[in-house]
Amino acid sequence: MVGSTVVGLTGVLFFFVLLWGYLDAKREPIVWVVLFAYLVRCGTYAFHRSLMPDLYTERLYPFEPTGWAWASEGVGHVASSFTFGPDFYSWLISVVYLIVPRSSLFIAAINFFLSSAIVYVVYKIAEHYAGHRAGTWAALIMALFPVTLLQTVILSREIFITFFLAAACLHLIKFSEGGGTYRRLVYAVLCLGAASAPHTGILVSVLLSLFLVAAYATVRTLRRVYLRGPNTAVSRRGLLTVLSVGVVLAVAVVGVRAGTDPLTNAKIYTLLSADNLLAPVWEVYQAGNRGAAGYPGWLSPSSLWLTLLMIPVRMLYFLFSPFVWMVSSMRHVAGLVNGILMIPLCYYTLQFFRGYLDREAFAMLFIALLLLSFVLAFSIGVKNFGQAFRHRAKIIPLLVAFGTVAFAARRRGELG
Repeated sequence: MVGSTVVGLTGVLFFFVLLWGYLDAKREPIVWVVLFAYLVRCGTYAFHRSLMPDLYTERLYPFEPTGWAWASEGVGHVASSFTFGPDFYSWLISVVYLIVPRSSLFIAAINFFLSSAIVYVVYKIAEHYAGHRAGTWAALIMALFPVTLLQTVILSREIFITFFLAAACLHLIKFSEGGGTYRRLVYAVLCLGAASAPHTGILVSVLLSLFLVAAYATVRTLRRVYLRGPNTAVSRRGLLTVLSVGVVLAVAVVGVRAGTDPLTNAKIYTLLSADNLLAPVWEVYQAGNRGAAGYPGWLSPSSLWLTLLMIPVRMLYFLFSPFVWMVSSMRHVAGLVNGILMIPLCYYTLQFFRGYLDREAFAMLFIALLLLSFVLAFSIGVKNFGQAFRHRAKIIPLLVAFGTVAFAARRRGELG
């Protein structure tokens, strides 16, 4: 126990110094906000472990013990256990435990590092559009955002996915708008792959948004070539972005389906599979509708067509539930507060895209469609507001960054 604590505290100090050193080397003015975020996460973890140790049990989040069990079997077992989907995060933990002794605090320190890095990414996105001051405010909001703090101290895949999703969007913005080299595109693709590896819902969202962007690019290019001449076609950077992301993800899908095939376990795939197209899908949803956090029974569709009709309502539930009338315990209050905070975030994010989508930057179009595809995919798959609370947290950094930019622009009179 003492040895585990020492390893954990060493990890906490190591990642703090690593974060500080990186930001100091780049002479980032936001360094103290990011380090403050790291310390806040350390304090939240200590509070969580001392006062609420049973809030999230290993039964609900078995990633760490599974990773330790695999690492205990040796390098060969870890190598053979490589997989995509939920167990990918357990596999990453097993790799860590091949290097250091078992310590849940050490794994938590990695979460502290990634969560603080999210704060830095949020700053860079907001600073790119609205300057240092808006970026600093966005970083401060992200540093103290309740649901992110809560998910940081839980040893689950959420923070890992959230970081790489936000980082991918930052690299796409820098590349698409001409401010970065082609390495930015490579980084963006790698980050999207990393975000998709632990959760097939992210992969579905990325593929759907990619398809929509490619369709839009094709139509716009053909229209401009034939109606206005070849010189007004879509930019080479935009087309290269679509093609590169598409090719890499297509290869990833083929590889996934040839191996563990998590796509067949994705909720959307289950819902729209050949067997369920003709049969009622009530059972598919009812399995997750049990308990106090379950959605109302009338939101559980009895056919594919009712599912499609319910999508707008389910999107509202995914983004903003639990509503006041759904709160039945103190644990639900956190979800209620998060749902209330989502209202201004979504409003100002919509204002942001209304003002910035006309820049002809493919990154903006892709990110807007990625957010829409994400909400759509998880709205269909999620069956209770506990799941909604957990999954929508993945896009909160993007909402904070874009929402802060829009709020700053409105205060300057640049948005109506």
